[in-house]
Parts: sequence; structure tokens; C-alpha cells
Amino acid sequence: MIQIEQTFTTDVLVIGGGGAGVRAALEAEAKGAKTILATKGKLGDSGTTAFEVAETAGYNAADGCIGTDSPDQHYQDIMKAALGTCDPEVARVLTEEAPESLAELESWGVPFEKKGDRHLVVEGCFGSQPRMHIIKRHSKPILEVLVERLKSTSVQVLEEVIVVDLVVEGNTCYGALLMDYTGKFILVRAGAVILATGGGGQLFKLNLNPKDVTADGYAIGLRAGAEIINMEFMQAGLGLVHPLSNILNCWVWYLRPRLLNNRGEEFLAKYLPSGVEPLDCMNDKAHHFPFSSRDLSKYIETAIIKEINLGNYGPHGGVYIDFRKIDLSKVSSDFQTMWQTTKSWYKKLGVDPDEELLEVAPFGHAINGGLRVGPNGESTVENLFAVGEVAGGPHGADRLGGNMILCCQVFGKRAGRAAAEASAGKQGRTSAGSLNSTIKGINEGQGRLNPMQVKKEIQDLMSANYLVVRNAQGLEALIKKLQGIVVQMETEGFQITSPADKVQALECRNMLDTATMMGKAALLREESRGSHYREDFPDTKPEFKKILSFQLFEQKLIHKTIQTN
Repeated sequence: MIQIEQTFTTDVLVIGGGGAGVRAALEAEAKGAKTILATKGKLGDSGTTAFEVAETAGYNAADGCIGTDSPDQHYQDIMKAALGTCDPEVARVLTEEAPESLAELESWGVPFEKKGDRHLVVEGCFGSQPRMHIIKRHSKPILEVLVERLKSTSVQVLEEVIVVDLVVEGNTCYGALLMDYTGKFILVRAGAVILATGGGGQLFKLNLNPKDVTADGYAIGLRAGAEIINMEFMQAGLGLVHPLSNILNCWVWYLRPRLLNNRGEEFLAKYLPSGVEPLDCMNDKAHHFPFSSRDLSKYIETAIIKEINLGNYGPHGGVYIDFRKIDLSKVSSDFQTMWQTTKSWYKKLGVDPDEELLEVAPFGHAINGGLRVGPNGESTVENLFAVGEVAGGPHGADRLGGNMILCCQVFGKRAGRAAAEASAGKQGRTSAGSLNSTIKGINEGQGRLNPMQVKKEIQDLMSANYLVVRNAQGLEALIKKLQGIVVQMETEGFQITSPADKVQALECRNMLDTATMMGKAALLREESRGSHYREDFPDTKPEFKKILSFQLFEQKLIHKTIQTN
């Protein structure tokens, strides 16, 4: 039985303390709603927005800074990248409100980079125009500005708490059950809830996310009855394994670096079909960081994986990338500036790419799907909203670089406003039965499963069977093994000897629910489309131009398809 030790009542509960969550809380409070923000870590130091995973980040906005770009062109790029698997209405809202969003952030003090009297703007992943405005230190400067604004409001912040589950009755959300890191259960009754829990990078052994990004929101939303879409589409991309961990920004392929195995051999050419040259693959790869099956760049990641599988990897599990003899005269002045920024970042961390080889490998990064939402972040459960990476709809098979941070701000603002309006005059309610059912398998005492070992097993399974290259045999094995762990979790329980173990066990449950859903989505999509690559179905099929949606019905995972234009 759950013993509730503290209860709060509020208009709006925001779950997540990253850029999307803080932006939503600011807007809800500005609209007069009593607001609580709950975050897994410390405010300003939790989630992906606070994680300096790279030296720069990008913020898309067709603001007339350079060229002939427009919001409509931005929209067309999203639709082209999505390959028929995103929500057009949601995408249209994003592009039309992007310029205003960027101007608002800059007016608040976010330091976008300048080159002379204009912003430093480059062409982002899958984009057709330079519209990605550069920010140093990735997206952390945005969060710092937002947190400072939050501190001057009446928003109540609950730090170091994990969501156990949402409280839902009759397809309406009435709040959430939380647990703090001492093991104390906290009930928050709310008129509306906004999920801003981030992604699921920790599903993979190598990932570009902080430790607290454990796929919580997808699983919480699924168990609450929400529709979850596009979970087969996720971003995997090349990152540095050693001597630092960092995103390998796509534009560095314009520099024409060499790829070497542990014997010093250039290996890319031997994995290419007749008529395709390494330079062709690099030209395509320079347009996008994430792996995609849409162009010749796919041979870079698949060649690296094959070389690693052959055992031809370095001491840290990756292959080598060599920038020691690049010719900067062959790239534009903007990219020369970017390379100097990158080198300065590397050197600050004790790495000199002019003098040493760097080790790279494919990493898990971001999920393009999530809770199915409308233009205000509204999910298919009444009074439940989702923003940021946990929301599905603004993206599809591939996602434009520079769009995710933008989504956090545009839809964080919209969802905060909409949740404030939806919560007016409502009070959360609960039943003991709905609360007690949320901790099935998270037993006190000495169960058999060690939560940290289970996490590692999930990461190993997902890395081996889901990252970049997929096939029916691997996906079926993945699903079967994940389902076996779920059965063990529910029948044997976890080893819970401390509150920290209970937090880990809750994260394991969320990772299992999400990974299973991702595996089933990838198995159902018998084609290759964007970030989803099936080596047993390498072609894109017109009949699969549709969205796969999952939902729990009587504790069974069911799916349907949503046809797109």
C-alpha cells in the first residue's frame, strides 16, 4: 500500500525542469494559474537542456537574417524530412511562431552568436536554407535565462522527485504521484498536467544524454492511456568516444576527415556499392548529424558498425576519425569559423584534433516520436499536455537540426497557456486503487532483480538490436527478452534496499515499457524510412506512408495506423 506523506493541490503541474518545462511553467503562471514544477534533479542542472553535449546548438527560425528563407520554406523542409509521418498543423504552428520565439529569447538575454552585424546562421540537418542560429555551450544558455526568470515568479519547484505515475480516471488526468529521493510519496492534485520529461537516451549503452533521461514520459503517458506515435523514428548519430564524449557535428564532414580502423586502414570504400565514392557519402553526411536511410550518408554509420563488429575498433570501442591533414581552403568562411569554435571547445577539454586521432562510434540520441499532441501540446488524454522531446507530432522519420530546442520554446509557451485555461475551476481527485496499482513490481524488500544490472541489460539489448541497423530476427529477440524481464519484474520484484534502488527500479520500468513499444513499432514498419533502417527491408514503400500509434487497452499494447497526406 502507498503511504502518501505530502499532498499538494495546484492548477497546473509541470513535470520536467528543462527548457520545455520551465518555459511552460512561466507561461502558466503568467496566465494566472497556480503552478508547481517538479524536476528529477536540481533546477537549472537537470535534463538534456542543461547538458553541454556539444560546443554549440542551433535554433531554427526563418527570420530573414540571411538568404530568401521563409516560414513556409521552413515548413516545407519539415514535411520533406518527415516523409509523411508528422502532423502538418503542428509543424505549421512551429514554423510560423519560430521568428517571434527567437526574438523573445534574445530580448531576455540569450546570447546567440553574431558574425559582424548579423547572427551566425548555418544550414541545419535536413534543411534547405541557412536558418539555424548558433548558440555556444549547446542549449544551456537558454535554460539559464529561463530559470532566472522563473525565480522571480510564484512557481513552486519540487526538486529531486521522480514521477511514479499520472492519476487518470475516465480518460481525464487529475494529477500525479511523485516520489522524492528519500522514498517519500507525494501526491499532487492538479487541474492540468504538462509532461516535459525529455527523451530516452539512457536506453542505449552509448548515448548523448545525461543519466536522468530514462524514457520516463513515454511510459508514463502510455500507462495513462495516451496515444504514442512515431516511436520507431529515433536519432542515432556519430559521437566522440575518446578522448572526450561529444556530438560530432555534421558539418565537419565538409572537412573531408579520414576514417581509420585500429590498423590505421581507411575502410569506408570497401563497404560502398559500385559507383559510390567516400566523398559522395561525406557530402551527404555534411547535411545532417543523425543517421538516415534517405541518402548515401547511411554507408558511413553502417560501415563503422560493421568494422566494429569485426573487432577492428580502438581501445574505447570506436573507430578513428582523423582531422590532422584537413584543407580549410575548401570550405566557406562560416564553416572555418565553426571549426575554430569546435577546436577551441576540444582544446578547452584537453584535446587537440590537429595533433591526435579521435575515436568515434554511433550513439543513441533523441526520439522523434512521443505522445500524440495537437498545436497546443494537448494529448489524447483530457487535461494532459506534452512538450519537448516527449511530444510526438512536430517531427517524423527525420527531424530538422535546430528544431527540437525551438519546439521546447514554442510549444512550452503554448502548452503553458492552454493548461492554465484548461485547469480553471478544476480540482484533482484520486482513488486509492488507482494509486496502489502504479507500483506493481516495485516491491519493498529483497526481490531477485538488481535494478542497475537490469538497466545495463536493456542498454545492451537496445544497442545490439535497435541502434542504426535493424532486422526482424534482432527485433523479435529484443521484444522477447524485454517481455521476459517485465515478467520477472512483476513476479520476483527488484532488490530494494534503499530509496535510491527504488528510483532506479522506477526508471527500469519506464525503460522497459518504452523499449518494448519502440521494438514493436520498428518490427511493424517493414521498410526503411528516414531514421528507421531495416536491412531486411532496405527500400521505402509508399504503403507505409503513415503514422504508427500505440495505446494500452486492458493492459495490452495495441496499435493502429494514422493515414497522412
